[in-house]
Amino acid sequence: KKVGERESTGRLVRDAFDALSRSMDTLGRKCGVGGLWNESDVLRSKSLREKSVEQSVDQTWASLITCSGIAAVFGVAGIALKVSSGVDPVIDMSGGVIFDEANANLIRVPPLSVPLSQKIVEKRVKEGDGETKTKSELQSELFAVSAKANTETLELVCFDVLMTMKSASSVPMRMKYASIKQLEGKESAELDAARPAKRVKTSSESKCQHILTEVEHATQWIDAVLGL
Repeated sequence: KKVGERESTGRLVRDAFDALSRSMDTLGRKCGVGGLWNESDVLRSKSLREKSVEQSVDQTWASLITCSGIAAVFGVAGIALKVSSGVDPVIDMSGGVIFDEANANLIRVPPLSVPLSQKIVEKRVKEGDGETKTKSELQSELFAVSAKANTETLELVCFDVLMTMKSASSVPMRMKYASIKQLEGKESAELDAARPAKRVKTSSESKCQHILTEVEHATQWIDAVLGL
């Protein structure tokens, strides 16, 4: 699958946070921030107002879930990928948004990825005039990270992606992908046991330390998945 302009990471992330900003603004106005409701119908206004507020709450809640998943991927997972692989993770290299049946709550943003291996593949292509030419393509195996989020959990999800590019300026095209099973049993238990217990923190310094703790745990998890 090719990455279109409408599926670029920058556009989708911007649209997601714009939607969050609009939904929160709408919710605030419906709750009376900056003005009052026009009680034109005394009998119906209260029920209509409650219904309208509930709809805005649902929209805001959905936007918060999406933006939380985006923050987890491009924040915690992005730093962890760089620490684990030693290279900067890249966007828009995995062929656009992944729709995976096994992960129904996957965020609708292209995953962040790092290359595992690359090679030049030569193919014999028959042109329209009947002449056969040899063309070269770059094939890359990528380790990609996305997230699935709902009202209960937020989890990072890993994929093994095979991508091809016909030239340095061409759009990456995803040939196939496979989800990587999450750690189970002993390995998962060891990582959870090594993870420091969370505490209630209020200062900016402690919040930063909390993020670094999450990055450390994510790095250990990715190392284990990759077998490093």
